[in-house]
Amino acid sequence: MIRRVLFSGGLGAGKTTSLELLKARFACVDEPARRVLAHERQAGGTGTGDQDPARFISLMLDLACRDFDRAPGQGPVLFDRGLPDLLAYAATYGLPDEAIRAACRTRRYDREVLWFAPWAAIYETDAERTLDYAGAIAFADQVETACRSLGYELVPVPQLPPADRARWIADWLTRP
Repeated sequence: MIRRVLFSGGLGAGKTTSLELLKARFACVDEPARRVLAHERQAGGTGTGDQDPARFISLMLDLACRDFDRAPGQGPVLFDRGLPDLLAYAATYGLPDEAIRAACRTRRYDREVLWFAPWAAIYETDAERTLDYAGAIAFADQVETACRSLGYELVPVPQLPPADRARWIADWLTRP
């Protein structure tokens, strides 16, 4: 069985930075939202949260399902966000989540999710991350609710400098 390890939690809490440092040792899957946003902006599409949230979520759902289904079979595969996170997007935008829930039932990540709590000291906005820190905390609460509702156990990742954090994660992933 393929180990699919989900990295989830707050926006701007260090998930992507950690994954970048782990890519030399583990197969990693980039965050669906950022890939969709980059594609839609380059193509002049409307599938963004500020233009067409329903399309944005639909595109992320398609991509997250494809990512899950195509996970390589060697060693653990690390996912920068995934299907449970899409429930938080749907809740944030007040959109139906039946299709996401159906995908979550048939595509299960490892029971333990690496949880990156909101971290004010490193939080920054950028072209794709436009929420202020209070909004980031509210979104993290939605993600936590989604993960727990699906039966996932959240494993807090310590707030450490990036290299130390990546080392902690690698040790956690390779524990007996």
